[in-house]
Amino acid sequence: MEKNLCLYMRKETLINENYLQNWNIQNVAKEFAQNNVFAMQQLQAEGKQYYNNGIAYWEDYGEGFTLDMMLIGMGEQKHISNAPGENSEGMKVSLMVACREQKQCYIEIPGFTIIPKLEESALSTNNTKELILYIYNNTRKNGVLFALECDADIFYQANNCFGFLLANDTDKQLFSNNNIIKNIKDKSLFINGVKIATNIPMLYSYNLVGKGLSNRDRNAVDLYEINNHIWSSLIANTTDKELIKELLKNANSTVLENMCTYAYRIKYSNIWISAIEEYYKKEISKLCYATGDKSDTRAKYRKFKVIKTPCDSMINLFNYFGIYSSENVVPTKDITTREYVQLKDLTEVQHNNLKHARNLIQKHYTKIDYKIRYVNDLTDEYNNQVLGLCDHNNQIIILNIDILNNFNQTFETLLHECIHMVSRAGDCTEEFEREWEKACLCFALGTERQKRK
Repeated sequence: MEKNLCLYMRKETLINENYLQNWNIQNVAKEFAQNNVFAMQQLQAEGKQYYNNGIAYWEDYGEGFTLDMMLIGMGEQKHISNAPGENSEGMKVSLMVACREQKQCYIEIPGFTIIPKLEESALSTNNTKELILYIYNNTRKNGVLFALECDADIFYQANNCFGFLLANDTDKQLFSNNNIIKNIKDKSLFINGVKIATNIPMLYSYNLVGKGLSNRDRNAVDLYEINNHIWSSLIANTTDKELIKELLKNANSTVLENMCTYAYRIKYSNIWISAIEEYYKKEISKLCYATGDKSDTRAKYRKFKVIKTPCDSMINLFNYFGIYSSENVVPTKDITTREYVQLKDLTEVQHNNLKHARNLIQKHYTKIDYKIRYVNDLTDEYNNQVLGLCDHNNQIIILNIDILNNFNQTFETLLHECIHMVSRAGDCTEEFEREWEKACLCFALGTERQKRK
C-alpha cells in the first residue's frame, strides 16, 4: 500500500509500546467499531462493516474527521454525553496495540491515510519503541475507513458489543438515550450503546447514558451506581405496568433492579398501586408479607393476603406503599399478662359445674394434667372473643368465666380444650378430629378411664 502513496508526514506520538499492557487485538477491534458506530449513530452517516481475506473493515460515508483528531485528548465524542468515546485516546492507542500484536492496520480519512509503526524512540536509552504515524496523501473525499488484520470471530465479537449494530432498525434509536431494551435475546447492559459485562441477572436490557458509568476499558461498572441510574432515569418514571409486575415477580430474587430501590423517587404512585393490586389480586390495604407461622395465620384470619417475604430492598419499597409484615399488621398478643379470677371468687354454681365437668372428663377420657384458669372476657391471640384456650407453653387451660354458669357449656368447652391438650393439634386439623372421635367413643361406651386396657 505504501508504495502507491505519497508520504505527507512522519509523526512521533510519544506513546511507547508498553502502554496499556492489558489491551489486545480485541480492544483494537472494539475501538474501531466504536468510532464507526459513532459516525452512524451520532453523526447520522451511512456506514457498513465487512470482513474480507483476513481483514476487518469499518467504513462510513459522513464528513470524516481531520488530522488534529489524532492528537491525544482531541476527539469529537468527548463532550457528547451519549457518545461511547470518553478519553479521546482509544483510537490512537489502538494503533500502537495493533502493531504490538504484529497486526496490520490503517485508517483512511478525507485526504489522508494513516499507517502506524513501532520504531525505536529517539528519546529511548534502552531500545524502547514508540508509535510512529506515517501519514500519506490519498484521494478519499469523505467518510472514514478503519482496517484491521484479525480473525473473523474478533471482528464479529467487536460488532456485537454495540447495541446500535445489534438492534433492528426500529430499536436503533433506543441506544441514543436512557432506555429499556426489550427486544434483545440476552439481557445486557449498555453504557452509551457499548455492551458491558456484568455478573448479576437483569429483568431487561438497558442502555444508560452518562460519562464515567464504566471504566476506560468498558469492561467493568459499579453495580450500585448503575442500579441508582436505572431507578432515577427509568424505573422511577415508568408508566409500564409490565415492568412493575416483573419487579414484583422477582421481589425475592437478586437482580440488578432491586439491589437498591428508591420508592421516594416514584413519579406515578397511582400506577404502581394499580399494578400491585393487579399482580397480587388483592387490595393493597389487605396485603402483607410473611414473617412466621403464627403471625401469618393471624393475618390470614383477618383476610390479609400473605405474600412471600421479599429481599431487604424490596421490603423498603413495599413499606412505602403501606405493605408491612404480618407481625406488624397483627402483632402477637402477650397472653402472659391476663388477669386470672381466683378459684375462691367463683360462685357456687360455677364451682359445681366446673367440678362436675372435670370429674366426668377425668373418669371417662383423660387425666387433666394442665392447671385450669379463669378469665373475664377471654380473647385469643387474634383478639377474638373465645370460650376457652389451651396454652401448651405454660401448660394451662383457660376458660371464659361466663361459661361456668352453664354446665353444658362448661363440659363442652373443657372437653374441647382437653382434646387440644392430648393431641397438641390445632382446630380443624385431622389430628384434632381423630382425638375428638376417641373422646366421644369413651363417653359413648361409658368405660372408666382406669379400667380401659
